[in-house]
Amino acid sequence: MSSATATSPVTNAFAASRLPRFSTLWILLASLAVSGVVVWLVTAAGEEAEFNVGLAVFFGAVLFAVANYVISLLVEGPRRAADRLVTTLVIAAFTVAMIPLVSLVYTVVVMGSGRIDLDFFTLSMRNVLGEGDAISGGDAVLASGGDKYESFTGDGTFYDANVGGDNDEKYVDDDFSI
Repeated sequence: MSSATATSPVTNAFAASRLPRFSTLWILLASLAVSGVVVWLVTAAGEEAEFNVGLAVFFGAVLFAVANYVISLLVEGPRRAADRLVTTLVIAAFTVAMIPLVSLVYTVVVMGSGRIDLDFFTLSMRNVLGEGDAISGGDAVLASGGDKYESFTGDGTFYDANVGGDNDEKYVDDDFSI
């Protein structure tokens, strides 16, 4: 008669051929710290003493990919190491693809934040073609036929301007309304 012996689960993560749960995070932080120190030492030793964050992050990402693969290869084996490497490359590709989008959103928010006010939501821009600084000195140029442009200034005064000359006519009592 044979007796089955119960095996206890392995509690040591390295004996189980698995890296600890947060090892990837620690490898990333260590890689960024090492690359930051190296870039700082190189820039401090040279003529240009300005620290380049982008260069440090780039070299940190490369060092992370290599270190993560090598450590996983030594502990977990080639299959899981290849999985970690491909995961790292996919995340890196996603991050690189997100840089222009984040830059665009940042630029739109910074440049456009001053324009979001009550006028933005309540005023109509119907029939407005562009700024009329050179033609009428007004705020907006409205489409018209021929060689004339019609515009309104900020105070609501209506102008009728000839393109070729400086003989702008001012209409104080006009029937035009928006």
